[in-house]
Amino acid sequence: MSSSGLRLEGVEQVKHNFNALTKGMNPAAARVLKEVAEDVKTEAKELVPVDTGALQASIRLIVTAATAGNVTRVASGRAATR
Repeated sequence: MSSSGLRLEGVEQVKHNFNALTKGMNPAAARVLKEVAEDVKTEAKELVPVDTGALQASIRLIVTAATAGNVTRVASGRAATR
């Protein structure tokens, strides 16, 4: 368990499901997905516990081009730099 008392489980399964969902996605669906991810990012920044603000500041929306289309994800900390 992290020092903040929060624990997140199932991240790998979510990533797997997300990647499967986005394969072959058309551009309109990709835009909608990005809009939803923006909402998730905003809410995550509002809900994350703030001590120094580093975790909150590290929350990013990342859109990368993949061979099957765009991949959109919200990440924080080290994951936000990959």
